[in-house]
Amino acid sequence: MTNGEHRSPGDSPVLHGPDRRRAFLWALPVVGIVALTDTVTSGTGLRTVVWCAFLASYTVLAFLTDRISPRADLLLGATGGIVAVLAVIALSSLSGGSGSLFFLMLPIVPLMSGLVAPGDLVDQGLQGTLAVAGGAVLLAQEGAPASRIAVWVALVVATVAFALLSGERLRRRLLAFLRIERERSAALGRLAEAERARADAERWAAAGQVADQVAHDVNSPLGALRSSLRFAREELQAGHQAGAVEAIDDSAACVERIHAIVSGLSQRIGRPSGAAGGE
Repeated sequence: MTNGEHRSPGDSPVLHGPDRRRAFLWALPVVGIVALTDTVTSGTGLRTVVWCAFLASYTVLAFLTDRISPRADLLLGATGGIVAVLAVIALSSLSGGSGSLFFLMLPIVPLMSGLVAPGDLVDQGLQGTLAVAGGAVLLAQEGAPASRIAVWVALVVATVAFALLSGERLRRRLLAFLRIERERSAALGRLAEAERARADAERWAAAGQVADQVAHDVNSPLGALRSSLRFAREELQAGHQAGAVEAIDDSAACVERIHAIVSGLSQRIGRPSGAAGGE
C-alpha cells in the first residue's frame, strides 16, 4: 500500500476469513489420504501420532478461522504453516532422516504456501526459516559434512526466495486485476448514472415541448372564451338576452375546442411509439 492507501480484506489476494478456512478444509482430505497411506504401509506408531496431531491442528484452525478478528486470522494462517513444517520435520526424523521422502517435502511446503496464499510473506518466511533450521539439524545429527548442510541451506533458501518472489508477483498481478475491476465497475456505474440523467433530461424536454404545445393550442380558444364570457356579461347587464345567449353558445364551443385539443394531446402522449407510424 502506498500513500496511505487503504486495502480491505476483500481487495487483497491474501487469504482472509472464509478463504483461509476453505484452504484449511481442502488441506484436510489431502493430508488425511497421505496419512492413511503412510499408516497402512508403515504401521501405527509415533508417525501416526504426528499425523493425528497434524490433522487435529488443521481441524481446530479451520474451526477458529472466520470466527475471530482479522489480525488473529493472520496469526492462524502463520500457525498453520508452522504446524505443516514441524509435522514434516517430525515425520522426516521418524522415517529415516535426510533419506526419507518426507525430508524432500521440507522445501516444497513454503513453495506450496506461496502458490495457495500469495502475499503471506511473513507466513512463508517463517516456514522457510523452520525448513532450513529443521533440515540442517537433521543433517547435523546424522553427521553430514558441512558442505552438504550448506548445499541444503542454499537449496531451501533458493526455493523459499522463489516462493516469495513468485507469490509477490502473483499478488501484484491480482491487485492490478482487482484495481482494473473496481475501475471498470466504477465506470459502468458512472455510465449508468449518465444514462439515467440523459433519460431524465429527455423526459423533461419532452414535457416542456408538450407544455409549449398545450399553451400554444389552448391560448387561442381560451382567449376567445374569455372574450365571449365578457361580452355575455355585458349583454346581460344591458338587458340584451339574445346577444348573451349567443355569446354563451360561443363560449361553449370554445370549451369543446379546448377539450378536443387536450384529449388529442393525451392520446398522442399515451400511445405507443409504434402506433404513431400506422396513421
